[in-house]
Amino acid sequence: MEKQNSLISRFINYNFFSHEEVFLVAVSGGVDSVVLFHIFTKLQLRFIVCHCNFHLREGDCDEDENLVRKLCKENNIPFLVKHFDTKKIAEEKKISVELAARELRYEWFKKICSEKNINSLVVAHHANDNIETALYHLVKGTGISGLRGMNNITKWGEKKIIRPLLFATKNEIIDYARENNLQWREDYTNADNKFARNLIRNEIIPKLKTINPNLEKNFYDTAERISHVELLFFEELKKIRRRYCHEDEGLFVIEVTELKKNKWFHTVMWELLKSYEFSYKEIGIFLRDSIEVRVIENKNYKLYDLGRTWVVSKKENLNIRKEVQDDEMKVEWQNMILERRDFNKYEIVKDRCFAAVDADKLIFPLTLRFWREGDVFYPIGKNRFRKNVSNFLNDLKIILPKKKKVCVLENGDGKIIWVVGLRVDDRFKITDKTKKIVQYKIQNR
Repeated sequence: MEKQNSLISRFINYNFFSHEEVFLVAVSGGVDSVVLFHIFTKLQLRFIVCHCNFHLREGDCDEDENLVRKLCKENNIPFLVKHFDTKKIAEEKKISVELAARELRYEWFKKICSEKNINSLVVAHHANDNIETALYHLVKGTGISGLRGMNNITKWGEKKIIRPLLFATKNEIIDYARENNLQWREDYTNADNKFARNLIRNEIIPKLKTINPNLEKNFYDTAERISHVELLFFEELKKIRRRYCHEDEGLFVIEVTELKKNKWFHTVMWELLKSYEFSYKEIGIFLRDSIEVRVIENKNYKLYDLGRTWVVSKKENLNIRKEVQDDEMKVEWQNMILERRDFNKYEIVKDRCFAAVDADKLIFPLTLRFWREGDVFYPIGKNRFRKNVSNFLNDLKIILPKKKKVCVLENGDGKIIWVVGLRVDDRFKITDKTKKIVQYKIQNR
C-alpha cells in the first residue's frame, strides 16, 4: 500500500486538477491509462473518457474497447468511442500508420473538447515514455525542446494537454495496478522492434539501465533542469524577436546583420523560422559562403536572403487568374478585394489603392493576375514611355518577396490597365474626352 499511496500523493501534489472542471481522459485499455482512470475515480474528479479503435490488431482492438466500455459503465463515467480505418487513411495520405493514428486521435480529441467546451485533455504518458521520446528526438535531430522531452502541461491551441503521470515509472504504474487488482490489456505490437520507439523501449533503455538503474528518476530531474534552461532561452529569443524581427504586409522580416556575428546564429534562426516549416539543415544552406543561394522554399513558404535581411513569404499560386466581368461590382481573389464604382464626373483621388480609368477603353472580361516577366505598360505621368513592369518595380525598390506578389489588372486585349496598388497605365487615363469613368479600389480581405 505504501507504493500506491506514494503514487497518489505525488499525483495530488502536482495540483493539476480541480473538482469544478470537467476533463477529457484518453483511455486505451493499457495499464497506464487504466491506472490514470482509477486515480481519477478514486479522487472523484469529473471526467469523460474517449477511446480510439484503430482496427490495427484484428479482434484485439475490439477487446480493448470492451474493457474500457465496461470500466466506464461500472463507474458511471461518460464513454465516447471512435472507429478508424487507419491503414486505409495512412495509405491515402502516404504516411506511416503510427503518424496516421496520432493525427486521427488528436483531431478527434480536439473536436470533442470543442463540442463539449472542455479545456483539458489528459493522457497517461509516464517517465519511460518521456525517455523514449527524448532519445527518439535525439537520434532524429532536435532542438532544446526535444531534449527536454514532454512537459506536464502543453498548450494545445486554445486548449491544453496534461500528462500527470510523467513522474511515475512503468514499474510503479504496474505495481499500482496489481495492488488495486486492476484489469488491463497488453498490446502485443509493443514487442515488435521494427517500430523505432519499441526498439528504444525494449532494447536501448534496458541497456542504459545497466549503466544507471535510476535512469527514469535521473532523466526526470535532468528534463526539469533542461526545461528551466529552455524557459531562459525562450525569454532571450523573445527579446531577439522584438528587436530584430517584424511583420510587413504578410512578410516575416529578420534583420540579420548583427545576429550573424554570434556563434548561436544558426540555432536562433532555426527557432525563429521552424514555425514556417524550415529545417535546421535548410537554414544552414543560407550560412554557406555562396552568393548564389538567394531563396529556398518548402511546401508553403519561401525564405529569401536579401543580404541585410531574411524574409519569409507565404507561397502563392502565381498561375491563378481571376476574370473580372463587366457587371461585377466586387471581386475577391487571393487575399484581396477589388471593388468597382461607376462615375460620369470624377475627382481624382491621390491614393494608390484607387484606379480611375476611361470606361470606353475597357474590353471585358478583364483579368486580375500576378505580373510576369515580359509584362510592359506605360506608367501614367508627364512622360509617356514604355517600361517593363519588372524594371518599374525595381525603380520603386520593392524587395523580391513583395515584388513576387504584385498583381496587374489586364484588359481584354492584353494591355495592362493597372499595376495594382502602384500605377495606372497612361493609355487608360481620364481625359477631357472621357464620357464614363470606372473606379477600381483594392483592399486586403
